[in-house]
Amino acid sequence: MEKTLARSIIYDFLAKGFLYPDKTVFNTFTDPEFVENLKGAARQVQENKNASIYEEIDDGISGLKEMGIDGLLTEYERLFGTHSRNIRVTLNQTEIIVDEKKPAFMAQTHDMADIAGCYKAFGFEAAKIRPDHFGVELEFMHVLAFKEFLAMKEREAEKQAICAAAGKMFLLKYLGPSGCVFAEGVREATGSGYFKFLARALAWFIEREHDIVLGRGDKSLCSGK
Repeated sequence: MEKTLARSIIYDFLAKGFLYPDKTVFNTFTDPEFVENLKGAARQVQENKNASIYEEIDDGISGLKEMGIDGLLTEYERLFGTHSRNIRVTLNQTEIIVDEKKPAFMAQTHDMADIAGCYKAFGFEAAKIRPDHFGVELEFMHVLAFKEFLAMKEREAEKQAICAAAGKMFLLKYLGPSGCVFAEGVREATGSGYFKFLARALAWFIEREHDIVLGRGDKSLCSGK
C-alpha cells in the first residue's frame, strides 16, 4: 500500500515539473518538507536497484533554487516553447515517433481519442491543455495511483484491480515508450542541472514502473537511467 502511495507522489512531482511552471510550483518544490516527502517516496519504489534518483534529489532541487523562478520560466520556454524545433523534446506525447512504420498523423488522431477516452472513464479532465501533454498524462497516472491506493485502503479489490489495469495499459501504450525518448531528448537539450535531474527522474521512474507492474527488472527501457 505504501509503495502505491509513493508512486502517486512521484507522478504528481513529475506532472507539476513538466506542466507550465509558476511561483506556487517553485515554492512547493523548494520546500524542505516536500523534498523529504519526495525522497521518502523514491526510497519506497527504488528497492534494491543500483540506479536510483534518490541520491540526486537534493542536487536537483538545489539547481532549481539557483535558477530562481525567472530562470525556470526562461529555460522552460527555451526547451518547450512553440519556437522549439526539437521534436524529441515536444511536450505532446503523440508527436514523438517511436515506431517509424506507423503513419504519424493517423497514429496521433487515434491515440488522442483513446487518451481522452481513458480520462473520461475515470472522471479526469485535462482542462484547456492537450490531453497528450506529458504533464497531463503524468497527472492522470498520479490520479490512477492515488485511486488505487484508496481502494487498497478501503479493501475494495475490484476498484483496485480496475485502477491497476488502467495504469498498466496507459504506461505500456502511451507514457512508457514515448517518455523514454522524451527524457533522453531533454537531458541532451538542456544545460540546466534541474531539468537534467527532472528528465533522469522521469526515465528512472518509467523503469521502476515497468518493474513494478510487469516484473521486468532485467530489461532496460530508457537509456541513461
